[in-house]
Parts: sequence; structure tokens; C-alpha cells
Amino acid sequence: MVHSTRNGLSFLAFGILVSGIPLVRPIGALIALAGAIWLIEGREVFGRRHSNGAIAGFALYAVGLAFVLVGSISFLLFVVFIPGTEPSHWPGNDYLVRAIALSYTTILWIDVVGSIFTGAAVVFFAFPLHNFAGRVVLIIGLLSSVIADSAVISILSSDLGPLTYRYGPNGPGGYDSAAASIFASQAFLTNLINVIPAGILAAAYLSLRSRIDRVDLTPLRSKIE
Repeated sequence: MVHSTRNGLSFLAFGILVSGIPLVRPIGALIALAGAIWLIEGREVFGRRHSNGAIAGFALYAVGLAFVLVGSISFLLFVVFIPGTEPSHWPGNDYLVRAIALSYTTILWIDVVGSIFTGAAVVFFAFPLHNFAGRVVLIIGLLSSVIADSAVISILSSDLGPLTYRYGPNGPGGYDSAAASIFASQAFLTNLINVIPAGILAAAYLSLRSRIDRVDLTPLRSKIE
């Protein structure tokens, strides 16, 4: 049981860090899912509060994961299939990129909703086990994640104007492929701000893993039960 919790915390910490990086965010989310499953498996050894928190966290994470995968995979497809990118003027998929470009504001909000759910889940997983300082770090990580997502929405929404146009050579509802390439780079760099909250939350998980490695189990159990 303790071994499962230790592995779960390690996978969650690594998955959280990876999910803070654009383009590979789906991979990080799935790594964190594996960690959440391990955490669920070993939840009972740390008492009822942690067990309930792990179950609630898993439910929140499952919902958030669906939103995150839609948003992050959409961005990945957008970047990969932009026509005309180097090298050799990649033909890409004009129809797919156009569809994503015209819906990008919605995709941004889908990603934010997913981040809120998964961020709350990350707090639920570890909050009952942590001491006061660890809980503060978790809350700071969650709040910084919300702030980072708000900043991404604000910055990228203002950059969407040159990306799409109502009328143009592609007919009503087209997009500018040159602007799309620029926007993809801007979106990647802007989303790197999510590395900050990811690092804070991962640090909270590694700290908790360290406490378990020191066999600091009796105090944790007594606080929970």
C-alpha cells in the first residue's frame, strides 16, 4: 500500500511537470493519470480522510483530463498541420487547421476548464497527508495555475485577430496560414508560463514523497484518523 502511494506521488509529480510544457501536455496528463491510479490503490493505509480525498480527486481528475486532452491535442494538431511550414513546405492539412483556428477561443476555454478540474484534483490527492506548509504550497500552486491560465487566455485572445478573417481568398470563415505559424509560436511561448505552477505543485508532491521515504507515517496517520 505504501509502495503504491510512493509510486503514485512520483508519477504525479513527473506528470504534473511534463503537463506544464506545451505540445507534450497530453503525455504528462496520462503519466499523472497512472500516478492517480497508484494513489487510489494505496489510499487506505493513510486513513479515511486521505482515502476520501483520493477518490474525490480521481473523479475530478477524470473529468478534467477529458477537457485537457481535447484542448491540448487540438493545439498539437494545429501546430503540426499548419501548411507551408519548414522544411520543404509541408502540405499539412488546411481544412483541419482552419477548423481549429476558427474555434480557438473555445479551445482555450476548454483547456482552462480542464486545468481547473485537474488542479483541484491534484490538491485533493495530497492535501490530507501534508503538513501546514505543504498545504500552503498546494494552494499557492493551484492559485498560480488559475492566474497563469487567465494570463494565457488574455494574451492569446488578443492575438487571434490576425489569425482569422470573415472573408478572404478561402471564402467566408478563412484563416491566414502565415499568421497561424506566428500564432502557434506565440501560443507555445505563452503557455510556458504554466511551467511555474506545475513546478510548485510537483515540488509539493516530491516533498510529500520525501516524508514517506523518511517513514514519517505515524504522524500522518494520526492527523488523518
